[in-house]
Amino acid sequence: MYHACFQCHGTPVVPYKKETTTVENLVTGTKLVFERVEYWGWPNNGAGRVDPDGSIGTCTACHTRHTFSIKQAREPWTCGQCHLGIDHPHIEIYEQSKHGNIWEAYGSEWNWTALPWKVGVHFNAPTCATCHMSTLADKDGKILVEGSHDLRKRLVWDQMHFFSYPKPKWPDHTQNAIMLGASQLTGKGLLEKKVAVEGYRIVLEELPKEGELSFPKVLRIEYYGELAERRNEMKKVCNLCHSRQWVDNYFLTFDQNMIDYNITAQYAYQLLQKAYEQGIHDPTNKLDEYMEIMWYYIWHHDGRRWRNGAAMMSPEYAFWLGIVDTVMDKLGRMTNYYETAVELLELKKKLEFAPPTTGTQPMIPPEIETKIKELEQRLASLESEVPVMKSAIDNIERIVSDTKQKVEEASTGISNLEKRSSELESSLNTLESKVAELSTKLEAIAKPTAIVLAIIAIVISVIIGIISLRRK
Repeated sequence: MYHACFQCHGTPVVPYKKETTTVENLVTGTKLVFERVEYWGWPNNGAGRVDPDGSIGTCTACHTRHTFSIKQAREPWTCGQCHLGIDHPHIEIYEQSKHGNIWEAYGSEWNWTALPWKVGVHFNAPTCATCHMSTLADKDGKILVEGSHDLRKRLVWDQMHFFSYPKPKWPDHTQNAIMLGASQLTGKGLLEKKVAVEGYRIVLEELPKEGELSFPKVLRIEYYGELAERRNEMKKVCNLCHSRQWVDNYFLTFDQNMIDYNITAQYAYQLLQKAYEQGIHDPTNKLDEYMEIMWYYIWHHDGRRWRNGAAMMSPEYAFWLGIVDTVMDKLGRMTNYYETAVELLELKKKLEFAPPTTGTQPMIPPEIETKIKELEQRLASLESEVPVMKSAIDNIERIVSDTKQKVEEASTGISNLEKRSSELESSLNTLESKVAELSTKLEAIAKPTAIVLAIIAIVISVIIGIISLRRK
């Protein structure tokens, strides 16, 4: 847990011992005696870390130590170090979106450190930080959207648990569960005890009149109060680049995905409850039987991909890896298993009333005995597929990991080539400079050399003349 979940989610940092210790300066040799507190849960850079003073979070989750770089905090892969993988593939969804396409193409040319960050000047597509945190300005530096480190400020929905509910007023889910009796996981008590932010209702628009051309009339979510403020805060970011109609219609269809997911998830959840009531499954351990595992995949894997794919504009994750895997695969498997199990129970009940043949043993008609064996084999076959499914998911994660490693190796190779190219260019510049310097020196030498040669020519001419006279 410590080197897995806690590294991203964080953990309470708990002081458990105070001791006196001595530290020696390795340079000067001097020794310093001081009192030190020992902590459980330290070191930890998880975003949800709970510190001894009760404060939540840590700057180093995004701004690493020593540099405290705003560039690094704005880069998508800083968020992607935790927000990735088969169960919360936010970075993969972003990379498949049009925003991610633009970042991949032009991100290296952006000004990542400018303050304030000017839309269309310093960058031309949003990153995670742009939508969720950054202070944004126009080309003249006028602030259009105020920044915030409260990641709930521009968000309405919790898209990570059993059902989509509004975000809670207080982000610590453990405290909400223990002190307020509200479960973020199941949604129980969130609305009744007013733990979730209030301010929405689902309405059905009137159907269009005959012959009327209009936007399809569907279930729609109306916001008011604090939730309306949060939705408008996110819309302000979107409107910096997109038209009002584009933004309004996008959020309208996104909200419909939240409604559709909740309907699907409630059906699957209630099906599991019926399996408990009828003795098909035992609720003691919530994650060891077939329908329980399918339900886990629905909300923890496929349903998250569905909701977040719709939120961040990736059709692949919203539909094929989300809706299709949720409805046609996992819910289909749950339904098939449940119906088979119910049929088996009904057959076994019939046997209770079969007339006895010898003693108290009932007579089992051959066709019923055959049917029972078929149904039991079908259930066993379904259950045997769970390890295969897990293996397939592990394989997908391995492929993603290998691909990222190859990309990193390629990036390292390109960096080395760029470095070598830079060194070569520097050497050529140095050589060119030396050639120019040598040319200057040769030019300086050329003039006196010409004079000396002229004098030598005159001397030779005189000598020849003298020799000629002497001969005469």
